[in-house]
Amino acid sequence: MVRYIIETAILITKCNQIITKKKTKQNKQNTILLIKLPQAHKIQKSIKTVKVASGAQRKHKCYANSLQSSLSKTKHLYSLKQLHRGLENKKRYQYAKSIIMTKLMRQMGKPYRWGGSSPNIGFDCSGLIYYAYKDVINIKMPRTTKEIYYSHDAFPIKKSKLECGDLVFFRIHKNSVTDHVGVYIGHGKFIQSPRSGKAIHISQLEQKYWKRHYIGARRIVTPQTVR
Repeated sequence: MVRYIIETAILITKCNQIITKKKTKQNKQNTILLIKLPQAHKIQKSIKTVKVASGAQRKHKCYANSLQSSLSKTKHLYSLKQLHRGLENKKRYQYAKSIIMTKLMRQMGKPYRWGGSSPNIGFDCSGLIYYAYKDVINIKMPRTTKEIYYSHDAFPIKKSKLECGDLVFFRIHKNSVTDHVGVYIGHGKFIQSPRSGKAIHISQLEQKYWKRHYIGARRIVTPQTVR
């Protein structure tokens, strides 16, 4: 009987030890879980942050692409406007030169008149220029040959670069800088109102007399100066 009691007591003690070990192991696992849970939360939070950051980057990239596309469209529209404006200026420029040529050609055969600048009474050389140009350009047209030659709005042009509407200047008398002007009409020709007793006519720029007295050319009609 006594032996049975002792064996039973030993068995109970072993059972208690086993239960204690299991509880200790479970407590350790719980502790590990408690330790790991905050770390898992941090990792999850980091993942969310990365996702948010990636989303923001995607949004930023989309915005940048949209902005770049808008800028490209704006540049394209600006280029089209510039091209259209350039074409309009060129048209106005060509139209202005055609008006000048028409006005000049209509005066063919009109008599030279010193100080004249009207079809009714006739023209001197600079009067003819003044009449043909004054209503076409947006600057004040000088009246005399010398004033036109020295005008800030009259650009020097090489003889080889002459175009219709350019002004050609001559020095007939040695004591003057320039005292005669005509209008280049192309193909080596210019229209002029030469001197008393002569009518408005067309001459050859390479003719010996005019070649000897030629001193230079000016361009007063440009896309910037036409109305």
